[in-house]
Amino acid sequence: MFFRKDYLKQWFLDNIASLFDRNMEIKYIDGYDESFGELIGFQFNNDEFGGYIYFWSNGLSSYHLVNYFVGDEVVSEKIVNISNAESMFEIKSDFEGVFLKKIFKR
Repeated sequence: MFFRKDYLKQWFLDNIASLFDRNMEIKYIDGYDESFGELIGFQFNNDEFGGYIYFWSNGLSSYHLVNYFVGDEVVSEKIVNISNAESMFEIKSDFEGVFLKKIFKR
């Protein structure tokens, strides 16, 4: 694993899950992918949004977010190399762009 699993879990909780409403269902994924290696990730879903973030042992991360009410992707599927802080910031910024807009519209 490029980062330790406990680091990635805590990073997700602090930076992504903290943006979610209380009714967001979050499922932890731990597995293996033939192409990318060892995998940890999170799938999340509620009435309005659904998506995922996966982290692979080869240093890649993919993520995606759909708004069910709009019926469209609000964060298109992306694959980034998480070997640098800029990529982790990009992931966080993409999710903040969606969920912080939602908070300010209330």
